[in-house]
Amino acid sequence: MIQNFLQSSDYESGYAKALLDVKNWFERHSTALKLCRMYNQKNIGMLLSEISKNADAFQKFGDDTEIFFEYEKKKVTKVYVKKETEQ
Repeated sequence: MIQNFLQSSDYESGYAKALLDVKNWFERHSTALKLCRMYNQKNIGMLLSEISKNADAFQKFGDDTEIFFEYEKKKVTKVYVKKETEQ
């Protein structure tokens, strides 16, 4: 019973931290996202997908995680996180 409580508490704490990191990342990078026209459904989906694929880097660096965009004819074609050795 106590073990389940501790696991649940750890999970809830980690989950809240993860959501806060994502929220803070968007707040810190909102100007750049506006300039790059990244605030639409497709691009936000690409960002969130990349964050979830690289959860380990996001966990380590939090809202300081660097996310890069590749463009082709003014459209974002790829979003990627630098590997942790490159950051």
